[in-house]
Amino acid sequence: IKKCIDQLKAEAPQKHIQNLNNLINSSILEKKDEEKLRDIIKALSQNSHEEILLDLSKLEEEQFNRYLKEIVEAQKVYVSLKHNNSSDLNLLRKLKNKVAVTQTDEMNELYNKISDELVNRDQIIQQIELSNNQISLLNDNLEMLSNEVDELKRIVFEQTKENDSFVLAKKYQEICQEYYENEIERTLKLISEKCTKLIRNTYRKENYITRLEISKDFNVNIFKNKEKKNISQLSAGEKQLLVAAIMSTIIKTSPRNIFVIFDTPAGRLDGEHMVRFYKNIMIDTASQIIIMPTSNEINEEVINSIYSCVSDCYTINYNEEGYSRIHKNRIFDKEWIK
Repeated sequence: IKKCIDQLKAEAPQKHIQNLNNLINSSILEKKDEEKLRDIIKALSQNSHEEILLDLSKLEEEQFNRYLKEIVEAQKVYVSLKHNNSSDLNLLRKLKNKVAVTQTDEMNELYNKISDELVNRDQIIQQIELSNNQISLLNDNLEMLSNEVDELKRIVFEQTKENDSFVLAKKYQEICQEYYENEIERTLKLISEKCTKLIRNTYRKENYITRLEISKDFNVNIFKNKEKKNISQLSAGEKQLLVAAIMSTIIKTSPRNIFVIFDTPAGRLDGEHMVRFYKNIMIDTASQIIIMPTSNEINEEVINSIYSCVSDCYTINYNEEGYSRIHKNRIFDKEWIK
C-alpha cells in the first residue's frame, strides 16, 4: 500500500500534464495563455514518468490513504495488546507457582466438599421430580373431584331453582331498598350542608342560623350553634328566605336541567334581604329563571345586582277595562336598556 501511494505521488505531475493538454486542446484559451501552459507542461515533464501506471481516481486515492491510516492504528493496538498480554502471562506464571505450592490436603478437602454438594444436588433433583409427579397426580384427583362437585351443584340448582329465584329476588329488593335509603341520606346531608352555607350568606344577622338539618322524614330543623331553634320564631321574611334557600339547593343538587318561575318572590322581604335574596339565591338557582315581581318587590339596587344576568324584560299593565298590555324592555315605569 505504501508503494502504491508513492507511485500515486509520482504520477501526480503526469496527471496535471494531461489536464493541461486537455485544456489546450479545448481551444478556449488565448494564444499567449497556451504558450504559458506549454512552458508549465515542459517543466512538469522533467520530473514525471512517461506513462501513468495506476491512473486511479481521487476517491480511490483517498481510499488507499484511509487503508494506510487504519493499518498504522491497528499496528499501535497490536503493540499495546502484545504488551498487555506479556503482563498477563507473567501474572499467570506467578499464580501457577502459588497453586503448585498449595497444600494437597486443602485441595482434597475442597474436592470432597464439591463432590458432596453434587451428590446432594442430585438427591434434591430426584426429590423434586418425585414431588412433581405427586402434584400431578393430586391435580388429576382434584379435577375429578371438582367435576363431581360441579355436577352435584347443577343437580341441586335444578331442584331448588324456584326457591333460589325467590331468595335472589328478595335479596335484590333488600339491596335496592338499602341503596335507596343510603342515597336519600347522602342527598339530604348534601342539601343540608349547601343550604346552611346559602342561608348564612343570605341572612342579615350573622350566625343567626349556624346549621340546618333535613331528616329522613323530611322534617327541617335549624340550629344556632348547638341550640335548636323553633322555625315559628322566624319572621315572615326569614321564613320566606329559608324556604327559597331549601328549594334553590334542591334544584341545584338535582341532575335535571329545569327552569324556575318565581311569582311575587320578595313580597315579605325588606330592602336589604330583598337584595340578598335576588343576588345569593334567585339568579343562581337554575340555568333559566322567570321572575314575576310586583313593583314593590324590586328596586334600583336589585336591578343593578342582577342586570348582567337578565336576558329580556317585560312589564304587564292591567287596565280598568279588564285588558292587559305588555311592554317589552321596560321595568315598570322605567326603560330597560340592555
